[in-house]
Amino acid sequence: MKNVIDQRERKMDRDGEVSPSETHNTPMWVRVFAIIAITASLLFLGMMLADISGMGRMNGMSGMGSSPSRYLPLWIEVSGFIALLVVLLGFITLLAGVGGKTRGNPPSGTSGKAAWFLSSAWRKLTLVAHITTSVGWIGTVASFLVLAGVELSSQNALVVRGTFLSMDVIAWTMILPLSLLSLLTGLILGLFTKWGLLSHYWVLAKLLVNLLASIILLMYVQSLGPLASIAAASTVSGADLLSLQGSDSVIHSSVALVALLVAATLSVYKPRGMTRYGQRKQDEQRQRLVQEREDRSAQVAIAN
Repeated sequence: MKNVIDQRERKMDRDGEVSPSETHNTPMWVRVFAIIAITASLLFLGMMLADISGMGRMNGMSGMGSSPSRYLPLWIEVSGFIALLVVLLGFITLLAGVGGKTRGNPPSGTSGKAAWFLSSAWRKLTLVAHITTSVGWIGTVASFLVLAGVELSSQNALVVRGTFLSMDVIAWTMILPLSLLSLLTGLILGLFTKWGLLSHYWVLAKLLVNLLASIILLMYVQSLGPLASIAAASTVSGADLLSLQGSDSVIHSSVALVALLVAATLSVYKPRGMTRYGQRKQDEQRQRLVQEREDRSAQVAIAN
């Protein structure tokens, strides 16, 4: 029993990988990441605010040459703005430094319940599903970006028609399901494995990045339906089809692809750094292990 407890303590030390200098400061990589993410989020918030206020719809509301975002109902734009604002607050929290153990504040030790983890078989199955859907998500977004580039650069009306119809199909049948499944399996792995959803900075950062990519893509997907319907109409002239061209699809898919690649990088490298919550839970777990060792030693002493 003593050997088992010792092994659990050593494993916890390896998994936590928290040095004394890291227990009081937010890691530098978190600060840099948060500043970049906050800047990108503010840019998109500004664009969405311009659309909501009408500034983004000044160019030909009655024509077909304005931004595809004009096809979004106001309630969808407001909902997306609020969701993106929540993600922005998450990035600001990272920058403010939610990690770091308060000096002189010992672990509470009030949590007596052991965490519930997935069994090995279920964990591996969920991990396979998460990797598969995440890679598929990246691949479909990359394909969408290629089609968006063709749509923007082509002067052939038939090519533009085909790209809009193809992007609409890919968005609804591939990107949307894969993004939701990737988020769902990621949440399960975060909640029911040793990493925890809020214990490590890289897990929290990856969650926020995936949420940002999902919001960006979901907002744009909503505008593709009307555009695809216009492109599919046989009565639409070639000039009207070419007037549908815009840079929105390239911008949205490019940002989403970069965000997904950042999330994949975080998953592979798993940079060090534990949040205050993660450090507190780790201290409580160590305290339980120490208590188990003391209880075991007392039992052995009584038996002898």
